[in-house]
Amino acid sequence: PGVRVAQRLVEINDLPEMLISEEIDFALAPCPLDECDARIESRPLYTEEFFAIVGWDHPFRDRKVIDVSELIGQRFICNFSESDLEFLRKLVQPDAVTGELDVMLQSNEPLVVKRMVECGGGVAFMPGRVVLRRLETGDPIMQKPIRITGHDQNTPTCICKKKNRTLEGAAAGLYQHVIDYCANEN
Repeated sequence: PGVRVAQRLVEINDLPEMLISEEIDFALAPCPLDECDARIESRPLYTEEFFAIVGWDHPFRDRKVIDVSELIGQRFICNFSESDLEFLRKLVQPDAVTGELDVMLQSNEPLVVKRMVECGGGVAFMPGRVVLRRLETGDPIMQKPIRITGHDQNTPTCICKKKNRTLEGAAAGLYQHVIDYCANEN
């Protein structure tokens, strides 16, 4: 009672400044933000496997597993964030292979990404928890997620806050609740 919680979905590139300026108390991020800004502390909550998602006409469509090396030369559809591009670079070009990634589309609109994948626009990546949720709902594009082997790029989802900031009251309680909840889920 008496506590107001506001949840916002924002560009990941905006999170560091929002945390530093204390516009927000903390953030859940799909990667450690302290790699981008040393003024932030990131605490991993869980790590999950990412799957490749392709359209009906893609050559990988009937595959259950692909090696990461098979992604070289593919067209990609990804979120509009530096962290997503960095994940992709580390996944596909771990040894700094020359050449730019062929990113067909960057969007943080899930429906746009889904439709581009369905139309054969390229390969997208999706965390295992999202894949499982969409399989449960019968989403046709999710019927055959493809496991990616030959890499160590499973990125932790993190809870992040400004370093040395002491959260108080409800913010501190919710922050700790998220940590405890995720620890019990793993």
